[in-house]
Amino acid sequence: DAAIGFSRDTERFFALRGVPWHWMPGGVTAEGGCPEADRPASGPLTFAYFGALAEHAGILPLIEAFLASGVPGHLHICGHGQLGPIITTIAARSENLHFHGLLATPDDCVAWARKFDVLVNPRPATWGNENNFPSKVFQYALAGRAILTTRLSGVEHVLGPGAVVIEPDPLVDNLKQAILATAQTDRIELRRRGEEIRQRVLGNYSWRRQARRVARFLERVAGGQAH
Repeated sequence: DAAIGFSRDTERFFALRGVPWHWMPGGVTAEGGCPEADRPASGPLTFAYFGALAEHAGILPLIEAFLASGVPGHLHICGHGQLGPIITTIAARSENLHFHGLLATPDDCVAWARKFDVLVNPRPATWGNENNFPSKVFQYALAGRAILTTRLSGVEHVLGPGAVVIEPDPLVDNLKQAILATAQTDRIELRRRGEEIRQRVLGNYSWRRQARRVARFLERVAGGQAH
């Protein structure tokens, strides 16, 4: 009778079938957050990723693109998954790549992410990713840092114009070019963008606001007004 989708890309499927549809990618706890962490005030930018260490997350293309870019900064990774041993091996051979293992809680991830300048969501347009939403994006936003992400599932609508958004294909080439361009961006501007994203997500995607939206959608469906 109705559908609630994580991905914005699912709307067309249900529209063609005349099924009322609502987009609900996730949300944040508005009162959440972590204290400010120290970051370098000068020197090369630092990039970071946390999340699944699996092919569906795009972590290996990110590593390939970062190392190929030759930027003087560093890429820091934490997470857990089947690609962990491979990433450990690559990091042991590279001065610019650092693998930190697994963090215990989502709050730990946000606190860790605040140590860096740019957070990267390299999710590819494969593995059914067009039908779900990367929950790490909300944690990235809470960190208040600049975000580089692929355009997938409506991520760009959540983060807004402050994010650096690339097409997911060709993934490695687009990541590399975006890393090169971002590495030339003033650190003050990146911090401004990160805070803009944080305020946008806190203001528009709190769980309380999301719950109200879902409730209104269900009320319209029940009343036959969802189309």
